[in-house]
Amino acid sequence: MSTKTVGQTNAQTPRSGAVNVNFVGAPDSCPICHFSQVPTYVTDRMAQWDGEGDSENAVFLRVNQCTNGACEEVFVSRFRRQKGDGRFKYESCWPARALPTPYSDEIRSLSPAFVKIHNQALEAESYRLDELTGVGLRKALEFLVKDFAKHMHPTEHQAIESSLLGKCIDKYVDDPNLKSAAKRAAWLGNDETHYVRLWTDKDIADLKALVRIAVSVAETVLFREKYECEMPE
Repeated sequence: MSTKTVGQTNAQTPRSGAVNVNFVGAPDSCPICHFSQVPTYVTDRMAQWDGEGDSENAVFLRVNQCTNGACEEVFVSRFRRQKGDGRFKYESCWPARALPTPYSDEIRSLSPAFVKIHNQALEAESYRLDELTGVGLRKALEFLVKDFAKHMHPTEHQAIESSLLGKCIDKYVDDPNLKSAAKRAAWLGNDETHYVRLWTDKDIADLKALVRIAVSVAETVLFREKYECEMPE
């Protein structure tokens, strides 16, 4: 968001005609393609307009179009009136789309299901579906862990697939760094699916971080295997 942008416009209301609006802030990238830019202005509208001078209930909407030729999507910027000075401050824009997370070929090959589910969980987060994000991350973690365990224990596929995630981590994940990260990610992931939370001082950001650590460790193991195979002693 650009906080330097200050402007004035006439925004249409459904019943009261045009209203003069002073606003501050603006999106500095497209929420869909994330291309940095000053988006093209399309039109302005008022929403939740009550006609009172400094009420914080008033919302001003600016319709923009992305200037990236590969995107050119239309999106809406939301501004809320501030108490006191009456200016409308930029809050957010939508629809938003998460950038796909880059994965190595090793992770894509190991667990394509993890890649798909993980990206969908982050997509849910971009739509502020926070209750679904944690559930998706928990599911993605299970696919990553079990696919990695199957890779390391090729004769135990059926047992790995049918085991509970915690037991799978304890029995079939040998790398201590991966075991540590995956175990803690599973704890937080379970909090996202259960009625009562045990780790009340942790949130989605912590779960995302632990999943990233698990991915990084698994990736390191796969890279090591690759080079040991390609460059034997």
